[in-house]
Amino acid sequence: MTIVPYEESIHYPLFQIWWNERNTWIVSPEYLPDFGLVVEDVNGPVCGGFLVETDRKICFIEHIVGDPKVDHEFRGRALDFLILALAQFAEQKGYTLCASASNRPRLIERFTKLGFVTYDKNVVHVGKKLGR
Repeated sequence: MTIVPYEESIHYPLFQIWWNERNTWIVSPEYLPDFGLVVEDVNGPVCGGFLVETDRKICFIEHIVGDPKVDHEFRGRALDFLILALAQFAEQKGYTLCASASNRPRLIERFTKLGFVTYDKNVVHVGKKLGR
C-alpha cells in the first residue's frame, strides 16, 4: 500500500461513486478541505480522507470513504494506514488534538483501536447553505 495526495480530478469521481454506494452524503468538491490523502494498492485507490484544519490547536479527520468492493480486511488495514497518516500529518503541523465524528460503528471502533477516545455521543450534524 502507498499513500498519495488527494487530486480532485483523479479521486473525486471515485469518492462520489463510493459515497453513493454507501448511501451517504456526497460531499461537493467545494466543501472538501485542501488536504486529503488516498491509500492505493496495485489495483488503484482503496480509501481516502481529509484533514480539516483550523486556526486553533484542533483539527478534524473527516469525509473518510473506502471502496466497498475491496476485501473488507484489506480495506480495514488501508483505513488504519490512512487515519494514522492523517493524524501524523496533523501532529507535524502542530495540532495537539485531532478529532472526528461518525455514526458508523465500525469506523468509530477503528478510531478507538488507533488511540482516539470518545468524548461526545449521539451528535447530529446540521448545516445551512448560505447566500444565493
